[in-house]
Amino acid sequence: ELARLCRPGGGGCFDLANERSVAAFGYPPGMVWPVRLTDARTVIRAVGLTVVALSPGVHLPDPVWRAASPARTAALARAAEGVVATVARSHGARSWTFTCRR
Repeated sequence: ELARLCRPGGGGCFDLANERSVAAFGYPPGMVWPVRLTDARTVIRAVGLTVVALSPGVHLPDPVWRAASPARTAALARAAEGVVATVARSHGARSWTFTCRR
């Protein structure tokens, strides 16, 4: 849909759930449809878009972030996420944010 809406030279951003993330366990069944990064890149190219930037999203499950609303707890969650990001080398990210151009 993004490719259809973008004029030539235009672009946009979107987010896809990462298949390799444990964060999917934080959602009810059927709420998230994780995809492999390689599959996403294949489809993106097939519809005529070029990925110009790719950024990993957060690593911890959504319920952890909802429970981390007090500032002190949120700081601990951010620190834990930094450790996960380092150890997992971003592969454990809950999602990938793609910036694409047509």
